[in-house]
Amino acid sequence: MKMMHNTMQFLKDMLSDVDGHVSSKRIVVFLCTAALLISWGYNIQYGITVEEFIFDGLLYIVVVGLGVTTAEKFSRK
Repeated sequence: MKMMHNTMQFLKDMLSDVDGHVSSKRIVVFLCTAALLISWGYNIQYGITVEEFIFDGLLYIVVVGLGVTTAEKFSRK
């Protein structure tokens, strides 16, 4: 039970912005990262290919989202 609470607290902290509020941008980046990893895994394991434009779109969302999130850390109010 304590491990589940620690895991949930870790996820909440990871998805929170500098003010401590859960950020929808971080949730989207987290979900797109998960989708990228899952599609990559299926491609390696089962040979199921994802269209290149879908993969590239997810990759761009993740890269830009991580860049903006990093920039937020350096531009505190």
